Amino acid sequence: MSRVALVKPDNARAVEDHVIRLARAGKLGGAQVDEESVIKMLEEVSAQAEAAQGGGAVKKVTIVRRKRAGSSEEEEDF
Repeated sequence: MSRVALVKPDNARAVEDHVIRLARAGKLGGAQVDEESVIKMLEEVSAQAEAAQGGGAVKKVTIVRRKRAGSSEEEEDF
């Protein structure tokens, strides 16, 4: 969330508030919030913001995973 907050502080705060509301309502069930859940929440926040703006100038959040140096999905044995 800290990386999202650097780029989109409003979206990060909205997701954090959503997680807090879920926890207070007992809907998390003591489970940890994983990356997929956060991505879904970010997409929902983005969609809600776009709907509130009437499809205007709000940009959708795009999450890009970068590979670490020295790792590859198709490592070959020599």
